[in-house]
Amino acid sequence: MTRPGGQILIAEGDAETQVLDTLYPEVTRRFFRFRNDGMRQPDIARRLYALFQDAGLEDVQVEPLARLTTDYEMIRPVAHYIEGMSA
Repeated sequence: MTRPGGQILIAEGDAETQVLDTLYPEVTRRFFRFRNDGMRQPDIARRLYALFQDAGLEDVQVEPLARLTTDYEMIRPVAHYIEGMSA
């Protein structure tokens, strides 16, 4: 909630556009597909623009930022989900 003329800032990641530099691209694709299938709305970030406009917000602006992961250690906390993937 904001007063008239106020500003709202939202930062939301788009799980379906995450990039991971890996030696195993097929495994990575399978992992992301598995992970995204378990999320309620993995594409919510790219849908926010239209949702905000539909809600009557004015002067909606979007600034996309790319996230590139090159270090496996950064995703180690969620890597255990790979165990649930099926071929």
